[in-house]
Amino acid sequence: MLVNVFKGDQSDEERMAFARQLHEVTLCTQFQQELDQGYEVFRAIVAAKHEE
Repeated sequence: MLVNVFKGDQSDEERMAFARQLHEVTLCTQFQQELDQGYEVFRAIVAAKHEE
C-alpha cells in the first residue's frame, strides 16, 4: 500500500518526489506506472472528444 499526500496544484514530479521520501523504490516505480497509465487514458479521452 502506498500512502501519499496530494496538494491540488502538484505536478507528477512533485508527487513522485514526496512518494520517494515515504516509500521504497518498488512502490514508487508502481506509482509512477499508474500515473503514466492515467495520463495515457486522459490523452485518449481528449483525443476521442476531438474526433466527435
